[in-house]
Amino acid sequence: MGLLYEPFAGLRDRAEPEDPHVRRRQQSVRQGSAGLAGHHGDQSRAVRRDRAYVPRRREVRALISSRRLADRLLACAVAAGVAGVAAAATPVASVREGTVTGTVDGDVERFLGVPYAAPPIGPDRWRPPRPAAKRAAILAAENQPAACIQAPPAGPTPAPATSEDCLYLNLWRPAATTPGARLPVFVWIHGGAFRAGSISDPRIQGDLLARRGIIVVTIQYRLGVLGFLSHPGLSAESADHVSGNYGLLDQIAALKWVRQNIAAFGGDPAKVTIGGLSAGAISTAMLASAPQARGLYRGIVSMSGGSFAPPRSPSEAGENMEPLRESEKNGARFAEGLGARDIAALRAVPAATLATADTRGVGWPVIDGLVIPGDEYRLWQERKIADVPLLLGTTADEGFSFSRIGTLDQYRAEVARRYGSFAPDILRAYPAATDAEAVRQGRDLTRDVMFGWGTWIWGTLQARYGKAPVHSYYFAHVPPRDARTPPDAGAVHGGDQPYPFGIAHQDRAWTDSDRRISDAMLRYFANFVKTGDPNGNGLPAWPRLAAEGQQVLRIDDDLAAGPVANRAGIETIDRYMALRREQSGLGAPK
Repeated sequence: MGLLYEPFAGLRDRAEPEDPHVRRRQQSVRQGSAGLAGHHGDQSRAVRRDRAYVPRRREVRALISSRRLADRLLACAVAAGVAGVAAAATPVASVREGTVTGTVDGDVERFLGVPYAAPPIGPDRWRPPRPAAKRAAILAAENQPAACIQAPPAGPTPAPATSEDCLYLNLWRPAATTPGARLPVFVWIHGGAFRAGSISDPRIQGDLLARRGIIVVTIQYRLGVLGFLSHPGLSAESADHVSGNYGLLDQIAALKWVRQNIAAFGGDPAKVTIGGLSAGAISTAMLASAPQARGLYRGIVSMSGGSFAPPRSPSEAGENMEPLRESEKNGARFAEGLGARDIAALRAVPAATLATADTRGVGWPVIDGLVIPGDEYRLWQERKIADVPLLLGTTADEGFSFSRIGTLDQYRAEVARRYGSFAPDILRAYPAATDAEAVRQGRDLTRDVMFGWGTWIWGTLQARYGKAPVHSYYFAHVPPRDARTPPDAGAVHGGDQPYPFGIAHQDRAWTDSDRRISDAMLRYFANFVKTGDPNGNGLPAWPRLAAEGQQVLRIDDDLAAGPVANRAGIETIDRYMALRREQSGLGAPK
């Protein structure tokens, strides 16, 4: 890999940098989450013995009988819609799989670690998700679930608790919400380069958004090689003759679960908005073209995402996905490296071994012709992308964590290697005459190729071909630093994520400006989930993105409309993408 971070190839090879403040919070959450019997561990909440006192058998039977009776009475109260004392103290929902109880946190109720699919373990590894089993017992959804299997983080950061049994969701709703409330719903897909991340991340806890009158759902999905492995043997055993996009199928299964069950929590299944950051945002773009996801949502929020670069080919490195057959070859090589000669042997490899294996070339979504039908740019031209309201955005310093340029000579050599005959055009759009300028331009070029162009072209295509509105933002505000933050770090990749969820969940030296921006983004996002338009409630006007004369909301110490940042550079990248598309045989964009 070159010094100028190859777009999306970099995300394939490592997870996005995480905020160091998040790690401490995640660790404390994990330490406080012991788990449920048959759910997150072996701990039981039914009867706990006090070591200083061992009750007599008759007392134990009476206590167990009382608990069972209480569970039955609570279930009856839920079914009858009776607001009894127990129901008032404990949030309850009756879903397809059984009764679920949550906890109350002030004016918000939360349900943590609710299974939306069966555990993808044993023979179900590398298969589409199956529905979760029905339960006779009441599920106490009180603890954060284990994260999906992923490689341990680099450095001294503690590794998260992980499991292959990880297809769970968290849900927040306003307190006292009834099943008939029909509140709008926001489903969030976490980021992490399709290799890392979880819904226990304090940056994406949904309580503050739920206070705005919406239901917030965050979902986990299989990651890395367990979520995105293509292999000829896996394709052969599939009824559709494809393999690879299991993590995306998990996301679709979660959306179907929401469609089937959200009314029990007081949500409206016809008013679902999906959103995500980075890999989560890329996922929303892929779901926009997935036939299986059609009709499961009515709006999309994409923070630093998009998936519109030409597919990779055997002869040319690219920015995005591979066709299935090429991905299968990489999967076969991966299996050979583990000594697995067939799929049965591959399924027998311990998950911990898979998590730490060399996964270069695997573990990324693939154009399988099924979930991802083809080149997303062409699908747009053919009007096969969901025409729904979009809220899109990027940050000013997305490329800070991904570019490795240090000198002018490195910059010029890397641009020449990466862009070939198109390099002079790139250097004119991103000129540098000194080492310092080369570092800055390398970061800006990386920002625009990895995130800026994909966001811009998505919004432009929607404005040009679609009927639904587009609103786009550019986040230039610099969050508070700490001793470990490099002095030249600005509005880095993911730096905007805490603001629409509320900055209260992170211990930082937040300023009045941070609090003002967070309050505004909370209200913008809640408005969008409710109506498809972020405007209202006295907020600064956020103009719609038009095909021409484009205006975005610039989020800094002040919030105001302005032009697309570095549009000249982004349009240069657009010409490069068009050239690659022609050379690959996909045809020139219309």
